[in-house]
Amino acid sequence: MKMVKGFMILLAAFFVMAVASPDASALEAAKNGGITALFEVSHGVIDLKLVDSATRAPITKADIEAVVLSPAGKKTKVELVSMKMDNAVSFMNTKALELKDVGEYTYKFSVAAGKKKGKFTFKSAAR
Repeated sequence: MKMVKGFMILLAAFFVMAVASPDASALEAAKNGGITALFEVSHGVIDLKLVDSATRAPITKADIEAVVLSPAGKKTKVELVSMKMDNAVSFMNTKALELKDVGEYTYKFSVAAGKKKGKFTFKSAAR
């Protein structure tokens, strides 16, 4: 009976760890250069949605470079690619980033969408 109880506690702990992703961030937004950017990172994958600030139309084509700065000071450059899911277009990195360091990560984006250009900086914490 003790082993079953211990196993159930261990199983519950794994479930909590899986549901509460240590690198998940809340959705954040910023405006620059006529572009509104909506940022989120989950399971090491950057998700950036872009909207034309004037028309509120989604931006579906853009060149985006991201620089990720870890709490330890390591810089990683990532190109984001356009991905369409259902009717929404999102820009994501193609491989998961290793967010192993505990602390605050800084994400700097350079966006070129047609004649509009913008720079964005977001932060998220990994536990």
